[in-house]
Amino acid sequence: MTVPEVYSFAVIDGVMVNLIQNWIKRDFVETPEEFSGIVSHILPIMFKGIIA
Repeated sequence: MTVPEVYSFAVIDGVMVNLIQNWIKRDFVETPEEFSGIVSHILPIMFKGIIA
């Protein structure tokens, strides 16, 4: 099943907001570069799983 584009982007947006909020709550334990690396690792996995 393919997910409609509008929902795919809503999922990605929600995950990104949640990641950033958690990073802030953790008092920016990771440097911006480390956080960016985490996001760069997660996004391709999400795109592969959501967008066919």
